Amino acid sequence: MKKLFIILSLFIITLYPLKSFAEEAPIINFGTIILGLGDLASFNNYSGELFENYKNDFNFNQGLSLDAQFIVFKGFAVGGTLNFKYFEYETLLPSFFTATTYQSTAKNFIIGVGPSLFYYYQLKDLIPFLGFQFLYSLKNVKFLENGTESEMVKYNLNLYTYSAIIGLSYMLTKYLAFYCSYSYNRQMSKMTNVKVYGSAPDEMFFYFHDNKDKEIWGDINSLNIGVKIFIN
Repeated sequence: MKKLFIILSLFIITLYPLKSFAEEAPIINFGTIILGLGDLASFNNYSGELFENYKNDFNFNQGLSLDAQFIVFKGFAVGGTLNFKYFEYETLLPSFFTATTYQSTAKNFIIGVGPSLFYYYQLKDLIPFLGFQFLYSLKNVKFLENGTESEMVKYNLNLYTYSAIIGLSYMLTKYLAFYCSYSYNRQMSKMTNVKVYGSAPDEMFFYFHDNKDKEIWGDINSLNIGVKIFIN
């Protein structure tokens, strides 16, 4: 108990200089530039046809989510978002028409860009915000034969995401803030540029070609944390 009290006391003491900075937090006004590094960690809940085989997950971001906004009127900001992400994993690629599965390595590269509109309201060191965002992402997917670099399947996914976001920023210093947010995301996916190579079974060829250019929708509910920088 004594150790816990000492730790809490030290933590509170370290917050005093942060508090003094926060009291000088920038006023959300015309000309303020807001830079963000988002989705450092997130919890995601998936639903809809697009995410039939997805599991709810908690993850640390495997890429970069950058945004920049400009206050055009007190509290109202316009801007944009730029995302990069790369990840790979081992998976069992189903044959879709039989019980057979194929051990494979999936490689994914995603780049996304889109506009945003936000409203910020300052309460000293607390800044709640509400926003809307559209993001177009291009996802390049490759499935490789197990233990080789030979491609079985390759395609692009065009992702269109419409998001409503609500969150709260806490000013750690005069310019730096930590934030947490909730977002509801409505996403549409369309598969294009499908290539199925000779090493893939015939049923896999028919599956991917039958589903190319098909629009599939799904929903994502997300809790996110990140940081923002306010410059005025």
